[in-house]
Amino acid sequence: MPLPSKKQHFRVKKIRHPMNNNQDLINISKNLQVLAASFESTSSFCLKVDINRQQFNKYISGQHFPAQKVLAKIAKYFLME
Repeated sequence: MPLPSKKQHFRVKKIRHPMNNNQDLINISKNLQVLAASFESTSSFCLKVDINRQQFNKYISGQHFPAQKVLAKIAKYFLME
């Protein structure tokens, strides 16, 4: 089997994000809203958990999915591992 030349490009298969549908985004947003209701303030929570406040607000509003690392930080804070 010949080795590929340097000019050949391989097509990388795109891996589907495990939470790539709208319902998952809605569920995460609602769950974070429930948790956020227990915070003294969003800013203080984000400082404690080391999460960017603006990005956290995007998670709550359902604009973005939190990364697995962020979800792990939140779970650890609430002892939900």
